[in-house]
Amino acid sequence: MLHLVKKSFISVLLVTLALFLSSFLAAYYLVEAGAGQNVSGFAWSDNTGWISFNSSSDGSGVDYGVNIDPASGVFSGYGWSENIGWIDFAPSSGYPETPNHGAMKEGNDVTGWAQALSADGLGWDGWIKMSGSWTNGVTINPATGAFSGYAWGSDVVGWIDFDPALTEVTFNQPECSDAIDNNANGWIDAADPGCVSGSVEGNDPVYECSDGIDNDLNGLIDGNDIAQCSSITDNMEAPDFDFSLSASSSKIEVNIVAGASTSTDSTITVNSIAGFSSNVSFSATSAITGASYNFTPTVSSSPYSTGIVFNVYTPSTLLSGVYPITVKGIGGGLERTIIVSLNVSTPDPFFKEF
Repeated sequence: MLHLVKKSFISVLLVTLALFLSSFLAAYYLVEAGAGQNVSGFAWSDNTGWISFNSSSDGSGVDYGVNIDPASGVFSGYGWSENIGWIDFAPSSGYPETPNHGAMKEGNDVTGWAQALSADGLGWDGWIKMSGSWTNGVTINPATGAFSGYAWGSDVVGWIDFDPALTEVTFNQPECSDAIDNNANGWIDAADPGCVSGSVEGNDPVYECSDGIDNDLNGLIDGNDIAQCSSITDNMEAPDFDFSLSASSSKIEVNIVAGASTSTDSTITVNSIAGFSSNVSFSATSAITGASYNFTPTVSSSPYSTGIVFNVYTPSTLLSGVYPITVKGIGGGLERTIIVSLNVSTPDPFFKEF
């Protein structure tokens, strides 16, 4: 009888001690938990109920959670179960078998161990294996960060479902490690300049080959414009600013009757290409000796809605014929030309018989 009383007393003492340790460890490890954990949601065990992976999941006023290092895949931090207390996802030693490490993301698989800190040491060691010989161990979808599959927590915890019907565990992957082109600029994760200078793909330094803009208006943006962009820091996708000239009439006329004469008009228009907006000034050259060239006004300004009126003042000695005239426009460091023909006619000589 005395033996049974002692046994009962020891059992009650162990339970009380386990509860005390659970509360003590809860207080202790809360100090260790920090803000910014990137795993959230709930897993489910038929034996022990819900396991929360982040204080934001359960609305707790206490800051705790599980985090995955995007570079190494190593887990850290703690989950919480109302029935078995804190679960450490980065135990440092004592693993029951291989692999000899805490929970870790390797590729899309989660391997290694977690451990419930309230393990009683009397047949239950608290170890939870993330994957093993079973076919549906814990995995993480690389595109969405959603967990799926089952971990095994021995007969006490049983199977832990990481994708239960009403909720799921999610790895809220940083933009620079989620294998997604978040800002659609053709560069993904570490290749994106925003990830070189920070942790968000959208925080790109302003390079033409990584600004998310089709600068040269060829239908291809940044890294997709492979003919122009070989590096995220290239500025080779610059728009090909340019302009062309057109004439309302490619042929102007002059009829020299007596003395110098002025030709008919042709309107010269500047056509902007890829946003060209510089002022364009005009001049003209030809083989006509003594001709002068008139532009009204002499400069065309963006948006070039009003053309330049062009004509030629010809000397009286000019013979009949067609004379090509090169009209030149200069602006924005560019020079463009157009040919306007001058058709010269003179009256036939007047002969009188005596």
